[in-house]
Amino acid sequence: MSGLSYSLHIGNDKNKSKNARRMAKSSKSGTTSFSNNAIQNARQLSKVDNHNLRNYDNNKELIEIVRDSDNITKDVKDLYVRLFDSARKKYNESQTRNDRKIDDYFEHIAKDDKHDLAVELIIELGDKTYWDKISKEEKLKMVDVYKKQCDDLETIIPNFKIANATIHFDETSPHMHVIGVPYKEGKKNGMYRQVGKASVFTKESLVKIQDGMRERAIDKFNEIYGTSFSLKEKEQGRNKDINVKDMDNYSKFKIEQDLLSNEVDRLTENNLKITSDSEDMEKMLNNLEPNRFKKNNFTISKYDKDRLKKYIEEAKQSTNDMLSTANLKAMMDNYEKYLKEYKKEKESYKRTIRNQSDELVRVNREFNNMKADYYSLKDSERKAYYETLKLEDKIDKIVDTSRTIINGAFAFISMLVEDGYIPESKVDEGIEEGLLFRHDKGKWINGKYYTYEMLQKLQKEKDNGMSL
Repeated sequence: MSGLSYSLHIGNDKNKSKNARRMAKSSKSGTTSFSNNAIQNARQLSKVDNHNLRNYDNNKELIEIVRDSDNITKDVKDLYVRLFDSARKKYNESQTRNDRKIDDYFEHIAKDDKHDLAVELIIELGDKTYWDKISKEEKLKMVDVYKKQCDDLETIIPNFKIANATIHFDETSPHMHVIGVPYKEGKKNGMYRQVGKASVFTKESLVKIQDGMRERAIDKFNEIYGTSFSLKEKEQGRNKDINVKDMDNYSKFKIEQDLLSNEVDRLTENNLKITSDSEDMEKMLNNLEPNRFKKNNFTISKYDKDRLKKYIEEAKQSTNDMLSTANLKAMMDNYEKYLKEYKKEKESYKRTIRNQSDELVRVNREFNNMKADYYSLKDSERKAYYETLKLEDKIDKIVDTSRTIINGAFAFISMLVEDGYIPESKVDEGIEEGLLFRHDKGKWINGKYYTYEMLQKLQKEKDNGMSL
């Protein structure tokens, strides 16, 4: 059988790469246009929550939560407590200054732009070409396949724990979003256990993860579906299956759509925040008190100064983000091209479906005619069968009657022979000539048959004094 594709995509911030930093230093704006689909703070985690659980349109019919609850943010917070709370408490015990103690490790990392708060993985087995031919009921069997993939992830990556896993069936190809937390242990500085994406997901470990997950995925798939599929060959070189740009078109666009949706949401939220903050800044500036010594100068508190400085930084970052949306335009152009091709393909499918529908109507009509003929024939056969039973019953009655008549006739003949009316030697001759069963009112007398006329004549002679 042909091979199935497999992809395991890990969200990351390409702006943090060494190459991106070099590009940022050499650019006029000091930034790059690389995408950021990492989960670095609570706001981005909330966006993932809304997207993965379809909270934005409350359409949850075609999603399946296979790990934990319908609240990803809560799931991640609970996982942080299980993973890090003992390490946090031990760390706090060794601190003499309260300002160095960590009250909530989740909030601590959420405010730290050097670490990702969580990691999202998108796993997909099979592409659009394959799943287009599969029914909804068959697609739902992928729940068992993806549940096993969750177990396999934690087996292959011991320092990665899953907070939430959700399967999407509302797109052509069933795929799973996994939200988890990677961690490192044995640290001498700070907590002995800390979040550690860079330590867990390295270039070398990704290859091993991919290889292990691929084989386990196809084995479970063949077990569930009773098939013998193999996987498509991995491309040589860098971990191509994890890189979005090397996935099949549908998988690539689907994942890019997720990233684009998150990016647009982030930019929209940033703009709303900047707009809201700008009103606060305007009020603050209008309420500034003039300096007692220089009336044209105004006095501003350190608190307001920090607020203004933060606002300027956020506005600058928002502007840079807006300037870096060139990649979004390119993605939209790709979508437009893809949708045009999809529309052509869809029209072709429609024509094929119409032709097949017409053929199905014709075949169905012929089948109904054949079925009517069949039942008509069965009805005729049934009537013939019952007529045969009636005829057999009549024949049986005739045979029984004939047998009774024959038996009675032979009994009568035996009686005549026994009484001496008919010589035994004359029985066969009498039967052949039909003399034993005459109906002309004749009579056997002393072994001789007298017809009715003869008996009339004898009677007259008797009446005249003649003896018989």
